[in-house]
Amino acid sequence: MNTFSIWIPGMPATKGSTTSNVTKSGKIVTRAAHPKLAMFEAIIREKSSEAWGRQPSVMPFNLEVEYHAVRPKSHYGTGKNVARLKPHHPRMMTKKPDLSKIIRAVEDGMNKIVYLDDQQIRQIKAVKQYSPAEGVKITITELC
Repeated sequence: MNTFSIWIPGMPATKGSTTSNVTKSGKIVTRAAHPKLAMFEAIIREKSSEAWGRQPSVMPFNLEVEYHAVRPKSHYGTGKNVARLKPHHPRMMTKKPDLSKIIRAVEDGMNKIVYLDDQQIRQIKAVKQYSPAEGVKITITELC
């Protein structure tokens, strides 16, 4: 089995929502609603290509996606309690971004780099959690 992990720092772009506009000629143009999606997928392609280092595989894969978000300062106390979490704030992250839309962007970012098509992914494990640094950790395992 071949496994690698990559870290994409910062807020991820999500994939799923689209916007449509009508041009002056009457043509309907649909595009991704997230303005940074192309850049996010390009970073995934670049880092995946470096880590993978070979042609796309035809084998099945397992994918793990971890979104790490920095907890807002408002969740903590002040003064001597600055490091203590306030009791009424959530222990688990349940706010935006939508985890399934991050997964879509990750899957498509690795198309034709690691695997030929994301239909080769047989299992996905995903979580979003509070962490000291914001970003997405992606781990992919080729199943031989």
